[in-house]
Amino acid sequence: KMRQAQLVLENSSVILFRWKAAAGWPVELVSENIAQFGYTPEEFLSGAMSYASFIHPDDLERVAHEVSEYSSSGVVRFQQEYRVVTKEGKVRWTDDKTLIERDFQGNVMHYQGTVMDITERKQAEESLRESEEKMHSIFRVAPTGIGVVSNRVLREVNPRICEMTGYSKE
Repeated sequence: KMRQAQLVLENSSVILFRWKAAAGWPVELVSENIAQFGYTPEEFLSGAMSYASFIHPDDLERVAHEVSEYSSSGVVRFQQEYRVVTKEGKVRWTDDKTLIERDFQGNVMHYQGTVMDITERKQAEESLRESEEKMHSIFRVAPTGIGVVSNRVLREVNPRICEMTGYSKE
């Protein structure tokens, strides 16, 4: 059953990590499917790569601060989204779900969890945000009056409709 579970994990998009609560977060376990980011488990397990060196430099300070906050707050689990850098130098977004392991005195010993590539979702969110901004911009500068009605109530109007009616937006 363990081998079957390992096969499922290794063939999924979810990467399993376990790293020490020490400087740089040295990795003690990483699943084979780290290959989706171009790395081998040996690169992490040998110490050539640490978990911290995997995180995008622009996100590392925030991620480290959040890990510290979660660790000192006493929570058992936490979730973060951040970018990582592939071996080829590409930037990918990840969703990290982490479990904090503590000793009997409550000291943090290890972090373990899963990392999943969510780059496509982040790109879709960004496209949607840009599309909404574009539509809102068109709404504001349209030469005709536009109003948005929901449940027979006027919810939003553009500046042109105010000019046409003499009423304020409010």
